[in-house]
Amino acid sequence: MKKSILLASFIGLSLFGFGCRKPEPTQPQVPNAVAPINGVTQTPGTATPVEPGISRDVLYARQVLRNLSQATAFRASMVVPSAGGIINTVLDYNRVNGLIGRVTLPTDAGPQTAELFANDTEIWFREGTSTWQNLSNTEEGQSFKNIFQNAFGYQGQYQSTVADNAKLVSKDEDTSANCTRHAFTQTLNTGSEQHFTLCVARDLPVYLTIEGPFGQIEVRYRDVNGNVEVKKPV
Repeated sequence: MKKSILLASFIGLSLFGFGCRKPEPTQPQVPNAVAPINGVTQTPGTATPVEPGISRDVLYARQVLRNLSQATAFRASMVVPSAGGIINTVLDYNRVNGLIGRVTLPTDAGPQTAELFANDTEIWFREGTSTWQNLSNTEEGQSFKNIFQNAFGYQGQYQSTVADNAKLVSKDEDTSANCTRHAFTQTLNTGSEQHFTLCVARDLPVYLTIEGPFGQIEVRYRDVNGNVEVKKPV
């Protein structure tokens, strides 16, 4: 199993919902948003953000995802339907210590697993029960490290994946997950329409869903800003 395929699965989970960061001076961290007023997220002591042409629902969704991107810790799981079956990824993240995760891929020989540890300076990887390999100075490792640094806020300025043209389609309560579900539609640069759902509790995402080519992709978050311990495995 190629490392590039496995690393791509971790990259997908790292970026899904976070947006990315442009190479600009670091901005001050934004605390969790207070309850929105008519869909507008405000932070204590600040004025309502003004972005002409962008709906207040979009501004709130962006703030919720920004809050996640600036969290001190969280746990996440991602389910991605593919042509060969379901890809499962789980990840524990700690802003100080890094992340550690496992991906399970369907193959003709049965499910195959791999694990990855990453922090701001190191990348370690292993398949199955093999020995951990240090990828820090390899091309694959450097590529993942750059994405890791950008996605998790070690450099640059947050840029949301929620498009300016996104529109709120519906909002209701998901009592099974104790969160408020916001359903959106937006037009991509390719001209195609994309539907996604963001379920929110305490101004943080509980889960994200989006329709992929082989079914619904889902990412769930828990223990945001909680006690999530991440240790280097070697």
